[in-house]
Amino acid sequence: MKILFIQNQLCARGWKEAKVLTDAGAEIDLLELGKPLEFMDYSIFKDRHNIPVGTDIRSMIRNRRSIISELCDFAGKGDYNIVHVHNEPDNLGVWAKKYLSIPVVHDIHDLMSLKPITWARGPKKWFVRSTVNRWEKYVCRKADGIMSTSALMIDHIRKRYGTEKIGYVENKPLKEKFDLAKKIDDGNIHFVYPGGISLDPAGSRYLWPMFESICAMGVHIDLYPPVFEPSRQEIIRKKCKGVTGLHFHLPVAQDKVIREISKYHYGLVLFSSFTKNILMATSNRVYEYQIAGVPVITNDVGHIGDYVRKKKCGEVIGDIKEIEKIIAGDRKYNLDTSDCFMDAKPILDLYSKIRGS
Repeated sequence: MKILFIQNQLCARGWKEAKVLTDAGAEIDLLELGKPLEFMDYSIFKDRHNIPVGTDIRSMIRNRRSIISELCDFAGKGDYNIVHVHNEPDNLGVWAKKYLSIPVVHDIHDLMSLKPITWARGPKKWFVRSTVNRWEKYVCRKADGIMSTSALMIDHIRKRYGTEKIGYVENKPLKEKFDLAKKIDDGNIHFVYPGGISLDPAGSRYLWPMFESICAMGVHIDLYPPVFEPSRQEIIRKKCKGVTGLHFHLPVAQDKVIREISKYHYGLVLFSSFTKNILMATSNRVYEYQIAGVPVITNDVGHIGDYVRKKKCGEVIGDIKEIEKIIAGDRKYNLDTSDCFMDAKPILDLYSKIRGS
């Protein structure tokens, strides 16, 4: 089977899906916007092409014609069985469905209609909102199949858009043998956070006040935000320097993440506010932490909180102050990894349904 992955910028989920499919015998090519990411391993792709345009909504709209032209040209040469498009936003899935004669699977990481727009104001915000909503509605109803991240998410999509050929694969690590690092042993408690962080107080990951409160308890927090623009990295670095115990690190290559985080004592999965996307979502970090032998600390809400509570692989907190009791105790956690790895089967099952129709 020959598959074309399309994404505005390759992310960890897209890379892992491509890897499990490759291991299952599929041949995967990649069409990506912008420049290749330095830390990504592109060797799993048989062929790939980067369209030299920006990955933001404005650049994609402005360069719509050239993107569609190169999309059609690259896809037309590959003799593909399936085109697998990743969203955020959904325009590439819309254009693939409109202009290609190949079955399209659209992979929804987050529903854009439920995602707040914090970076635009006034008429611009209205235009962006109406545009992303229109893209989402079109692709959820017209794509040959929809893939998403959780049972809750696909249930929502099915009820909202009437989508029938739909499946999900959770954001989990690949199954392999991991060489874990020794725990930091300097007399201090070290938390790790390798997730997104907002600089906008309206963002759902504006975690700076939480981090300051945790560090004030004498805890160290090591941040590995997936931020690649030097100017943004410098802003985050400076903010970390202003808080005792808060440490900034550059992103780590995907295949080295689990070893890197394994040296810490607890792993954070926190949000400062909760969209419906967040409440329905799973988190790859929850599974990575368990494989790394690191108990999870997360908010007491949504699917992630329910999972951690039921499995007892960490702590769910309603208030940051609860962390003081956690670090003062000697608690035992269930870090069994049998449910922590990504499987190609749900993706291949959806491909089979589409090809058999």
